[in-house]
Amino acid sequence: MSTMTDDHYLDSLLTFVEDHTAPLLDDTIVLKLNPVGLRYVQCRLQSLSELERMLAGAPVNYFRAYVSDLGDHRALEQLRRILRMLTSLKVVSLQPCRDPTPICLFMFGRLKVLEMRGCDLSTSPATGLVELRHTLEKIVCYNSTDAVRHVFASRIAATEDSPQWKRLSFVSCASNGLVLMDDSLRLLPVVETLDLSRNKFSKVDNLWRCSKLKHLDLGFNHLRTIASFSKVSCQIAKLVLRYNALTTIRGIENLKSLEGLDLSYNAISSFEELELLTGLPSLQNLWLEGNPVCAASWYRAQIYSFFSDPDMLILDDKGISTREAWKRQIIIASRHTQPASFGFYNPAKNDAAGEGSVNTKMKTSDGAKTKECTSSSKRPGIRCQNVLGFGQYVRQGNANNPDPNNPQPNPSTVPMPTVLVPQSPYPFEAHMVAYMRYLSSGAPNLNTVPGFQNPTTNMMASSGSQPDDETVPETQFNSEPQLFPKTRGGSSQRGRPRKHVTKPVGEPQTKKNTIPWSIEEWELCARAWCVISEDPECANFQASGISWNKIKELFHELGGDSRREKDSLLSKWTNINTKCTDFHAVHSRMTRTWSSGVSDAKIMERALIEYQHKTSGSFNYFGI
Repeated sequence: MSTMTDDHYLDSLLTFVEDHTAPLLDDTIVLKLNPVGLRYVQCRLQSLSELERMLAGAPVNYFRAYVSDLGDHRALEQLRRILRMLTSLKVVSLQPCRDPTPICLFMFGRLKVLEMRGCDLSTSPATGLVELRHTLEKIVCYNSTDAVRHVFASRIAATEDSPQWKRLSFVSCASNGLVLMDDSLRLLPVVETLDLSRNKFSKVDNLWRCSKLKHLDLGFNHLRTIASFSKVSCQIAKLVLRYNALTTIRGIENLKSLEGLDLSYNAISSFEELELLTGLPSLQNLWLEGNPVCAASWYRAQIYSFFSDPDMLILDDKGISTREAWKRQIIIASRHTQPASFGFYNPAKNDAAGEGSVNTKMKTSDGAKTKECTSSSKRPGIRCQNVLGFGQYVRQGNANNPDPNNPQPNPSTVPMPTVLVPQSPYPFEAHMVAYMRYLSSGAPNLNTVPGFQNPTTNMMASSGSQPDDETVPETQFNSEPQLFPKTRGGSSQRGRPRKHVTKPVGEPQTKKNTIPWSIEEWELCARAWCVISEDPECANFQASGISWNKIKELFHELGGDSRREKDSLLSKWTNINTKCTDFHAVHSRMTRTWSSGVSDAKIMERALIEYQHKTSGSFNYFGI
């Protein structure tokens, strides 16, 4: 409706109401007035009311005034009847700023929905608004007030003495520049939807008074903390906190009935803060886009790893994908199986009390300086002595019979290698542990390890030393020293050719059973390698064997052939990686040297031809 005042505005309003009486009463259309026009209509209806009061005291004057403008009075009576039956009304200012014109709502007696935009309720109160508290169910106050109490509280009474709005379930006070959630919220005991977005709130307060609250919008404010939510006892189902300055969400764990949470475009940078979301069992929709934490690797998988049923959660308007489900399983597995020291290597210390450490003691007896080296690993039968600068490795019981013909070098002057012992949850094999002890202490007891022999015993035997009477014959080694077990089917002596057993003539030759690779398995192999290599916990910080064991396990979990071992996967991945690298080099060179205006399809075709000419084979890994 165009901007008009006085009689022109009233005539247009009367015409509109007469033509749309039924839709207005059925709420099919909503009557929209501007504050100035509403003020004029209220003045004319007030004059009609004063004229009717003259009927009791001066009936002759009443009839004269009524008959003088009979048509106008009848139209005003018709308009008054219709306005009293309206259930919806919009009062919208046509000015770019707030309109200070006072608003009067006494002529409306059955309003359920009221919307005010661009009015100024802080300068001049809306008369008749508090009287509508028995019928109003929805109120929208957009850019019309400076405080919540100017809308709901009485101006002549304290807030605690003001009447409550017993039927008001929807309240929107967006874009008003509000800075405080005052205690007038106690007057809204049955409100279910509260929109306080696009204001200047820096903290949340007095929301615990809205006991029926289900939907709360606090977006586009200046909130830095929401710790006061710990006092809220209402059953909030949807909470909007987008475009604030939140760095923590402490207090959100108290909202157990929360189903939708919008935290987008805040300042959340830690996954530890988001772990609080695990205390929300009913959460179904979550928005986190625009936060610094979204730039982290595997961000979506990390969020889904906090929930036991990720299929029930929609993150940033998107459900969990198959790849994200794989990453989630990897994160959960690494979270439960890896200790704090996994992947770190620490050198053995001389003063350590653990296994494999060496303690040295200096002592003097009978005028001779003796240096004794004892091992704290509790290995039986091992002692290292250095007497008067000479020493040798002997068994326990032969310390008094050193071999003067075959002196051994001084252990104190011979540098011993430092062995880095990995702190890992995966146990070492027995021969590896013994070999590492041999390097660190110089004289391990390798008798208890299958496939090992003591090199010092054979060195003593070959040097011509006297036999030891106290030794047990069954424990001596007569063969050559070996640091690694013999391989089955081979010879223990170097340089001797291996004997091959030929099959009898006429026996059918057995063909090696090979499992052909399918295109789906190519893709699964590549995906398994990508997932394991991109793991933020281990990535390239793990041994090759351990890495390919994990790749094999993930390959089998994704549906790959369970008969394939890690050697088969390694061979296939090497082939895939080599061919993809070669083709990428060819395609990059073709792209750089090709003339402008040539399509990508033509470049791809030429790259395939050159690759086939260069490698004498076709490139088949487009789907990977």
